[in-house]
Amino acid sequence: MISKKIRQQIFKRDGEACVVCGTTNDLTIHHRVNRGAGGSKLFDSYPYLLLVCTYCNSDMESSTQKLLEAKISGYKLPRNANPPIDPTKEAVFYYLEAEWYYLDENGEKHE
Repeated sequence: MISKKIRQQIFKRDGEACVVCGTTNDLTIHHRVNRGAGGSKLFDSYPYLLLVCTYCNSDMESSTQKLLEAKISGYKLPRNANPPIDPTKEAVFYYLEAEWYYLDENGEKHE
């Protein structure tokens, strides 16, 4: 379970809107790396998390095309990459700002 502190910072960092479509309705925390069976806590830190709406969250998994688009935009990262992917070095496209940002370990975003 993601802590209340982390959840609050993700909402603040992401402007209380879905980073994919910009809506402020039905928001949830999205893991950029699938946690897998058992839910690894390794992926519960700031650079692995995004604020998205429930529609966009499920849409990313609905087809190969949508998954590819999510990967291109930085919303999804591979779980078992070799070498492992550093999420702080993989930019994320923020819809409302139409900008790419890097996410850091302190819960902030940077151009």
